[in-house]
Amino acid sequence: MKKLLLVQLLSLFSVCYADNFNFIGYRDSCPVFFNNTKHEIVIKKNDTLRIIKKINTGIKAIFVKNELIVLESNENGNYFAHLIKGEREKKIPITGDLTFITGNENMIFHSDFSTSEIYMLSFEGSKKMNLKGLVVGFDENCLYYSKENNAEIISANVEIYKVEIGDFNLKSELVASNLAGEKTIILPKGRKIVDEKLHKGKFRLCIIETISEKIVFLDLPKEIKHFGFYYSLEKNTLDFYNNETLEIYSILLAD
Repeated sequence: MKKLLLVQLLSLFSVCYADNFNFIGYRDSCPVFFNNTKHEIVIKKNDTLRIIKKINTGIKAIFVKNELIVLESNENGNYFAHLIKGEREKKIPITGDLTFITGNENMIFHSDFSTSEIYMLSFEGSKKMNLKGLVVGFDENCLYYSKENNAEIISANVEIYKVEIGDFNLKSELVASNLAGEKTIILPKGRKIVDEKLHKGKFRLCIIETISEKIVFLDLPKEIKHFGFYYSLEKNTLDFYNNETLEIYSILLAD
C-alpha cells in the first residue's frame, strides 16, 4: 500500500453573485449543486456554472447522479420524493425527509432518521429493506451505512458497515468504527473513508484506509473548517467549498 500523500492546493472559483449552494451529487463526474436562493440545480464544469434545471419554490433538490434527479417536497407534513430521469417522473410518498440518501442513477437508498429504517426508491416505488442504519454511501454494488455502537455515548460512537446489494440476508461487514458519523464520505471502491474522529480530545477530519486501517488526520486552515466538502471524481481531491461564493480549497489525495 503506497503511503498516502496530501498536497494542499488552493484554487479560487467565484461567481458574480453570493447565493447558498449545497453539493448534491455528480453528472458525468462533475460536481452538482443546488442553489437554495434561486432554486436552481447547477453543474460546475471547467470552473463554469451551468444551470441544469430550475425547480419550483417549496421543493428542494436533494440528489443527482448523472441523468437522475431526486427532489423532495413537504405537503401538509407529508414528505414526497420526486424521481426525474429524462422524460420519466415519479412522485413517491416517503416516511421522512431525505437527509440521508445515496445510490446510483438506477436505485436510491435513504434512511428514516426517526426509525433508522432503510428504504430503496426506484421508479417502481418504495421498498423497505431488511436493514437499519443511516446510509452514507454506495459504490461497487455495496451499500454503506452507519450505526451507533452505544446509545449512551454521545459522540465518537459510530460504526460504518457495508452490505452487497442483491443479498441483504448476508451479515453486514464492519469497515470502520469510533467515528463521529456526521461528515462521512465513502471514496471510490470503498478503499478509504472520510470522517471525523476524536484525536487528543478534539474531533479532527481524517482519512481511513479500510484495508490497512491506517488513519491520516488532516490539518485544515481555520478559514475552511466550516466549509462543506465533497470528493472530486475529476481530480481525486477533497474539495472544500464556501456555500455562498463557491470558493474552493482542494486537498489532493494520492494513491
